[in-house]
Amino acid sequence: MIEKVLTYQETDGKIRQIEKQLNDSESKKRGRQFSAYLRDAEAAFKKMEQRSKELNIMLNGLTQSFDEKVKLVGEYEKNIDTSRDLEEINYLRKKIDDLAKVLISVDKDVKSILQEIEEISKQYDSYRDKYPMARKQYLECKENFEKEKEARVPELNELQKSLKKIEKTLDPEILDTYQKIKGQGIYPPFVPLVGSNQCGGCQMEIPSGIVANIDQKGYIKCDNCRRIVYKTKV
Repeated sequence: MIEKVLTYQETDGKIRQIEKQLNDSESKKRGRQFSAYLRDAEAAFKKMEQRSKELNIMLNGLTQSFDEKVKLVGEYEKNIDTSRDLEEINYLRKKIDDLAKVLISVDKDVKSILQEIEEISKQYDSYRDKYPMARKQYLECKENFEKEKEARVPELNELQKSLKKIEKTLDPEILDTYQKIKGQGIYPPFVPLVGSNQCGGCQMEIPSGIVANIDQKGYIKCDNCRRIVYKTKV
């Protein structure tokens, strides 16, 4: 039974190798990079659009507040010109001074917002200029990868057929164990016993009491890496 499992594992390994080669291909790697850039650009566009709306609302509010305060200053100045009451004139001058400080602060805020809007505009233009080329290159990479993948389909299909054929001859319990170990990201699931008591996967020593059971079923389980350890024929 172990021989059949090992044949199954070897065939499965060939499929994994092809899939890894495809996943590590230059067109796939570059495609992922361009895809990530396009996602980042689209996210940036949305973020910049939202922030621009917020800044415009703030700018409109500040502009309106600025105009209202300038109007008030004008009214206070007119009242000063027509007033004969010294106390009232001093009061109005203080109000004008207070408004002047507020206007300076508002003007500073307006300039800050305008600067941020300008920075957003530059960033937007940068993304806008690069986006079409990045999309074109992404589509080229995707097309090239699909061609590479298509070229390996016959080989993959044959291996998959062989895998299915071997599956039918395996003990369901063994096959289930194999799939569970593989599903945990552990590969290969079945490894040989190295020396008298060493796991061929993680290289850790297996207690002699467990190793003693290997002749009974033909394999044991490594408690460290959870692989199935089999004994090779001498």
